[in-house]
Amino acid sequence: MNTKNNRSADASIKGYNYQFLHSIKDILESESDAVHTVEGIEDLDIDTNDSRTYCYNV
Repeated sequence: MNTKNNRSADASIKGYNYQFLHSIKDILESESDAVHTVEGIEDLDIDTNDSRTYCYNV
């Protein structure tokens, strides 16, 4: 097999899986009334009850 033409999606799938698991971890560990948006402005946006928005690029 020619490795130059390898079009495997393994690395992309691992990245999506990591982003999903990281987002779930942050949601479960956050304040109960925080609003989470996955794939909003960044990979994960968290709006807190003090009107601040935290944007994370995972």
